[in-house]
Amino acid sequence: MTAQADECLKGLRPALIAGDFSGSVDCLHDSLSVRKIGTLGVREREFTVYDYRYKLAPVCDDCSIHGGQRVLIFDRGRYLGQYKPYKVRITVEQGRLWLWPIDEREAPQAPVKVVPSSSGFPNEILVDGEVLSFFR
Repeated sequence: MTAQADECLKGLRPALIAGDFSGSVDCLHDSLSVRKIGTLGVREREFTVYDYRYKLAPVCDDCSIHGGQRVLIFDRGRYLGQYKPYKVRITVEQGRLWLWPIDEREAPQAPVKVVPSSSGFPNEILVDGEVLSFFR
C-alpha cells in the first residue's frame, strides 16, 4: 500500500495490523479518519488516544453503508485496544480520558471519566447507559 493510501490513518496502519485491530485499515475503499486526541502518562506507560471514524464501502449495490466511531488506545506506538461508543466527544484532560455522550436532542449528558492504571484501561466502562468493552 502506498504512503498516500495510508494517509487517512496518519501512519498508524502498521501498528494497527500488528496489534490485530478489528476495524478497517483500507484507506483506498473505505472512508477512514484518525485524529489524535492526546497523551496520558501513567507511571512508566504513555498512552495515546485517537478518535477513529469510519464509513465502510457497501459490499453490494443494494447494501447500506456501515459506519461509526472508535476510541483507539496506543502505548508508546503499540496498539493496545479500543472502545466502540455510539457517538461521543473525546477529550484528554488532567491525566484522564473523558467521553462526552452526544445526544441528538441536545440534552446535557454527564461525561464519563476513564482512568487508566499502569496495567492499562478498564475492561468495561458505562457510557450513556451502554456498557463498552475494551477489545482489539
